[in-house]
Amino acid sequence: MLIVGFLVRRFRERMVTLQWSVRHQSVAFAASDATFGNVEVRHNGIPVQALSMCFVEIANESTRDLVDVDFTVSYSDGTTFLMSVASLPEAQGLSFAPAYAGMADEFMALSEAARLTWPAFPYMAKTRQYRVPVLNRGAKVDFAALVQAPPGVDPTATVVCLHKGVRLKHRPPAPVLFGVNQNRAIAIGWSMGLLAILGLRLSGTVGTLPILFGFVGGAAVGAIGAGLIWLTRIARRVIG
Repeated sequence: MLIVGFLVRRFRERMVTLQWSVRHQSVAFAASDATFGNVEVRHNGIPVQALSMCFVEIANESTRDLVDVDFTVSYSDGTTFLMSVASLPEAQGLSFAPAYAGMADEFMALSEAARLTWPAFPYMAKTRQYRVPVLNRGAKVDFAALVQAPPGVDPTATVVCLHKGVRLKHRPPAPVLFGVNQNRAIAIGWSMGLLAILGLRLSGTVGTLPILFGFVGGAAVGAIGAGLIWLTRIARRVIG
């Protein structure tokens, strides 16, 4: 019993991995051409070079609920933030992390001229930091920002989370089916289909019903895989 209790405690206290993904969508860019003329882009009346939308998703697919999670989105390629928001789907917008909020208040108290020479201005221009009061299992954070990238630069954002017992894992953008990775769902569905065919073969079953079963299973392989992934997640949350 002591060994079982130890293993259960280790299972519950293991590191929590948060999955994050990011994508950028170009909005507008300034250009100058001898044939087609000039294109000028402005944000709040100020000329800018290239505007893009940044979308970040951080998902807690573990079996643990987290409290006071701070995450940072930043750029090191010269891209700067113009505005940003973060939220949980079932709640209102998230606030800045306390330390970052203090810097933002100090920045807003400065005059327009003093802001450009403020020592922390370069850091704030390329960084955003938010706090998630409660990040329950199965929940996800949505972050969206309007950013300005230097000419010829494809924005590349980095996400960092400094929280005890938490690590981040980057998940490249992929097609989604019923809220799960489509490629993974298809792979699991195919595996289950092959096992079903093998079972029918070993049982010696013949007739129309097995053929119909194989046809329906092949057509719905992605949906079957997605359903199995969701059932696995639900089971993990119940056990955890």
